[in-house]
Amino acid sequence: MKRALAYIMNKDKTTIDDVDETQPDFDFKRSFDSDGVIQKQLVSAYLIDDVETASEEMLLTKQLALKKKGNSKSFFQSAEKDVLVHHLTQSFSPDDKLTPEEIHEIGRKTAIEFLGGDHEFVIATHVDQKHIHNHIIFNSTSQRTLKKIEWHAKKTYNAYRNISDKHAALAGAYIIKPEIRRLKGSVAKFENQTRPL
Repeated sequence: MKRALAYIMNKDKTTIDDVDETQPDFDFKRSFDSDGVIQKQLVSAYLIDDVETASEEMLLTKQLALKKKGNSKSFFQSAEKDVLVHHLTQSFSPDDKLTPEEIHEIGRKTAIEFLGGDHEFVIATHVDQKHIHNHIIFNSTSQRTLKKIEWHAKKTYNAYRNISDKHAALAGAYIIKPEIRRLKGSVAKFENQTRPL
């Protein structure tokens, strides 16, 4: 979990010049570059106090879930095959006329709706490629119910995609409709062949 969070929060991938004060702001971390230009890191969190301690906060939620079940073991003793977090991506066309901050907001809205507002997550917007994209890592355990999300590959993917497409379309992003025909392979292969998500 820590490695995945470190990857998505990489400063080289998530930092832009802070030039437009009209853009949505989530208390992005700010710094100065070598020329004195203010920069901001496009990383934010939901139901998490500090993105730097996100993994610890998510593990605390899991520990509470174990206690609620009456399990006296620590989380680390009982989590050998446990899925700790899920990692979603959301890509946008280079032709979209959206700012990185607007793309970040689309990702936040998508994640909150998809997760019902119950799961902790960190979202990072990567601006190091031609296509801007979001990475969303969320706790598999709900902070409200302390139950794990039910993950059914195609059904869950389709629900996520529909919510993502809705918020992207509302913001004016280009949406590619998936092909009707059945494709062989995984959901990831299907995703890559039909649309940059």
